[in-house]
Amino acid sequence: MLGVEQIVEHTLRYRGMAEENADEIYECIGPARFHGDYIQLVSSENPTSIAIDLRPLEGGVVGQIVAINDQPNYVVVLAPSLRVFLRSIADGYENGRFKYADGNWSEL
Repeated sequence: MLGVEQIVEHTLRYRGMAEENADEIYECIGPARFHGDYIQLVSSENPTSIAIDLRPLEGGVVGQIVAINDQPNYVVVLAPSLRVFLRSIADGYENGRFKYADGNWSEL
């Protein structure tokens, strides 16, 4: 997860990128759509980021957690809130779903 300063930096950068790429088509899974009104929570060198959705489609929830990928283009709803998302990660860890190897966490 990003720190507060990085959240602001990545969110502002992503908003600019979303405006530049507004004509790109994204596959949307769940009540989500591609736009620039996200708060970026997780970012890395790979094409996927995790964000808080501030403008979901009808049937979605403001504050839902989404994964945004730009290779290939998709937006998918991961959880209805940050609390539910983090709880699912903690539950997975407690149930042995993840392993730590070579400095990285991954699913078994």
